[in-house]
Amino acid sequence: MPDGKNRGKENANSIKKRLQILEYLSNPSNPWTNRKGLSEVLGITPQAMYKVFTPDQLTTIEKEALKRRRDSYTGHMATVDKALLKKAAEGDVGACKLAYQRFEEWFESKLTRLADSDGEKLNFVMNIGGLDEES
Repeated sequence: MPDGKNRGKENANSIKKRLQILEYLSNPSNPWTNRKGLSEVLGITPQAMYKVFTPDQLTTIEKEALKRRRDSYTGHMATVDKALLKKAAEGDVGACKLAYQRFEEWFESKLTRLADSDGEKLNFVMNIGGLDEES
């Protein structure tokens, strides 16, 4: 087991454990898990896992695994996109809205006109994500 000075350094053991985590988390059939769950996947205690990896290294491994997991959905997403576009073309208003949101990054907004204490008009656009000042 590495001592504190070797924590986070690449060696055969850490490479093997990194690949175990990547393989597990990249597989969409496996549930996404927390750090305690990752230590169970590795067959070691959380304390032992933190002797092998720094928290930043675990975050990097998790991000890579999530990207791989999402990449595995690409073919399925193309099928879903095709079905969405078909429904939108058939006139389904909800599908039309979703298609514009998905492909054109469109979102609903509401313009609200207000006046400040001097009577100056202020325009605000209320987005789903929050409030943006227009002018």
